[in-house]
Amino acid sequence: MADIFLIALYITLSKGIGIGRIETAWGLYLFTACIVASLLVSLFSKQFEPKAID
Repeated sequence: MADIFLIALYITLSKGIGIGRIETAWGLYLFTACIVASLLVSLFSKQFEPKAID
């Protein structure tokens, strides 16, 4: 989650200072999709975890 925070911080600071021009390209959308997919996989893997038989 730190990487997402840093990307948001970089975009906010660069837009606030006015240095150059920031465009969100397809890589940012792909990165976001990977993060969401990772969260979904972790949620579903915990639900379908096999129960221990004692």
